[in-house]
Amino acid sequence: MTWEIGESGFRMGLSPQVPNALACAVPGATHALLAPHGLETTDVHWWAVHPGGKRIIDAAQECLALDSDAVAVSRTVLDAYGNCSSAGVIQVMNALQDTTPLPVGQYGVAIAFGPGLTVYSALLRGA
Repeated sequence: MTWEIGESGFRMGLSPQVPNALACAVPGATHALLAPHGLETTDVHWWAVHPGGKRIIDAAQECLALDSDAVAVSRTVLDAYGNCSSAGVIQVMNALQDTTPLPVGQYGVAIAFGPGLTVYSALLRGA
């Protein structure tokens, strides 16, 4: 993963290996997030997956065994805005809350990927 600063802003480059690396890291990170609360991926009502590219969304969908509806908003945000780096997950969360707000007591997970191919995640609960 590289960043180049130019006259027109930031330009990011991603190795074709990024989706594979993330696919290896996401299941463990997600389990570590959910397990202390006695939750499984099937207990999560909505997913805000970092819209870092089609293959990144595909990798998250596949490794977490999510259906296409679970990542549809991430794909919509990617199509509308492109890869906005890890901040793109905030756009996905906003779009999810606008279209299908997290119901009271239900869980949501936000997952973003950042520098050094780190995985950031948050467990959310509707209030």
